[in-house]
Amino acid sequence: MVIPVLLSGIVVALAQQNYDDKFARNITFPLSAAAYADDPQRCVERVFPGGEMVKHITVNCGWWSKCSGFVANISSENAIALSFRGTKGKLQLVDIFGKTLSTKRIRWSVNNQYLGQVGRYFHDAFHAIWKEGMEKHVQELLQNCPKCKIWVTGHSLGGSMASIAASYLAWSGLANDHEIRLVTFGQPKTGDTNFGSTLTDK
Repeated sequence: MVIPVLLSGIVVALAQQNYDDKFARNITFPLSAAAYADDPQRCVERVFPGGEMVKHITVNCGWWSKCSGFVANISSENAIALSFRGTKGKLQLVDIFGKTLSTKRIRWSVNNQYLGQVGRYFHDAFHAIWKEGMEKHVQELLQNCPKCKIWVTGHSLGGSMASIAASYLAWSGLANDHEIRLVTFGQPKTGDTNFGSTLTDK
């Protein structure tokens, strides 16, 4: 299945690493596209032979829509990947616009550290996926591989969830922020300038 995705990557390496086009195109872009698949395992294996999709999560995140993401163990690269699916269908787009226009941004803080304001739909969608099993599996993978690299990616709505996920991983202390790399594609404005700064200042 070929999925057209706007390849204008936004890259934030929380360890202040430089942009790497090869990494964006050959690693995070395929992982981001895999989030749209019914079976991300097949996509993960094509790019990373032996890569294992640990958990694929789909949750209700609006009146007419579902949000999705997965965790993969890329042992050949000593990495854990988190990928979030973007907007799927017109009804979800209506959901996102409706919630964004009708509600204020929500205060985003981790461990009592204020990280800025983020859109409520993006916040709620991330938390629904995180609490439905992503958190548990990320914790287990990090216990087995505390020095693993963590790749976080997504397209569109998935990019917004990915940026919130990366900030959570870094500021919660769950992961070493020097190992986190965030690359998003076609990400809408997710939060205010304070939130944007937290991604580059950590």
